[in-house]
Amino acid sequence: MPASFRHIVRHALSWIVVGLISGGLWHLPVRLLDAALSGATAGAIRLADTRGSIWAGSGQLQWWPQAGSRVRDTDSSSAPVDQMLSSAAVVLVDRLSWHVVASVIGDADAGLAPMSVGVLLESPSFQGDIRSKVLVAPSLASILGWTAPRWSLPSGSMDLPPANLQGSPHPLLAIAAPTFVSRVQWRGLSSTSVSGEETRVDIEFRQFGTALSPVRPLGHYRLTLQRESGRWGWQLVSEPDSALDMTGRGGMGRGPSGSVQFRCQRDCEFMAGLLALIGKRQGSTYELQLGL
Repeated sequence: MPASFRHIVRHALSWIVVGLISGGLWHLPVRLLDAALSGATAGAIRLADTRGSIWAGSGQLQWWPQAGSRVRDTDSSSAPVDQMLSSAAVVLVDRLSWHVVASVIGDADAGLAPMSVGVLLESPSFQGDIRSKVLVAPSLASILGWTAPRWSLPSGSMDLPPANLQGSPHPLLAIAAPTFVSRVQWRGLSSTSVSGEETRVDIEFRQFGTALSPVRPLGHYRLTLQRESGRWGWQLVSEPDSALDMTGRGGMGRGPSGSVQFRCQRDCEFMAGLLALIGKRQGSTYELQLGL
């Protein structure tokens, strides 16, 4: 075989291998993204009904109230485990699409810095900057552990589907069976705290109800998570016309800590049992301690 021919074949095979590897990476299945998300959140957040690849795809974002739950004592006549557990999932975003983008010179309109990679997120539920700007993704150097990972999420908001946690595998949620309609707003979310920039997440719970009370709805409530000096804190307030007034505040470590005070505003004769289950009574106020 002539040397020139062997040289051509060797180079051709090299390019074929590069092409196969590149093609394989480009078509990495999106289930790998679901596995990574599940691992990072200990199974609490999952992607279901996925389509496409990890670079450009879509899926249903779900919250699993009792992460790591397992179905036990099943026999061959029982339904598949995945089907039995599907009722435990709460849909956060019915259809979330993503597309990985990169820029060498940067894109100020999209919020992408030079030599950086981002993810454009799309969903009918989104409002605000998140519809036009990108989630700045960690760099390859940070993924390999060479630098500290940095990311930032554009400010925005979204409306979540009505939640009904009746039948949840979590004992407390199964007993309380809360129902509500919620809206989430956020700004300043990033891996690092920028001086002078407020980091805040507001979660509205509208038309909140529970199986523990015949009074429905109990009211409308707002939970605020805020980062100050690198530490997260939370505050809970209720709207004035709520049947059950709730106020509370505390911090976030390995879990929430602090206290919540409950006061009945109306229809109190129907809420004595609910308030007695919540916490200790001090006059007309009931208090629940968290993180003790």
